[in-house]
Amino acid sequence: MKNCRTISQPSACLACSAALLLVAGLLGGCGNPTPHSGKTTADVTVTVTYGGEPVTEGRVDLSNPQTGEAAGGELNDEGIAAISGVTPGNYSVMVLPPMADPVPVEPGQPAAAAKEYPNIPKKVRVIGTSTLKADVTEDGANEFTFELKDAG
Repeated sequence: MKNCRTISQPSACLACSAALLLVAGLLGGCGNPTPHSGKTTADVTVTVTYGGEPVTEGRVDLSNPQTGEAAGGELNDEGIAAISGVTPGNYSVMVLPPMADPVPVEPGQPAAAAKEYPNIPKKVRVIGTSTLKADVTEDGANEFTFELKDAG
């Protein structure tokens, strides 16, 4: 049997160096790390109200069915979502309630009741049923206001 220690030191160093360079190259990637690099983008402000009051919990998602571009942002205490880096185009808009708390319940305890969000109608939560639209432009103000209403 050959002893692994018979490899000369320079060969081992060269092999290690080559392996490190390969790993560094793979981890570094070959693409540009900036999203939408080379594309024009805009900042978008979306205000969401229900019954004249701001919707302060949840998020706004924009989806462009032609390009597959998407963006989103959380609603603040004033019912405003500020979304940066949006590629100009025509977007369908969804308003989503916050995600449920992922904290597990103790064994033997009942699960907490899911919080209802009646100020976010179900039809605006799904891309296929939401009628909310936003036309994001390169040079425009890109400020959109949506007054949500119950279905019916």
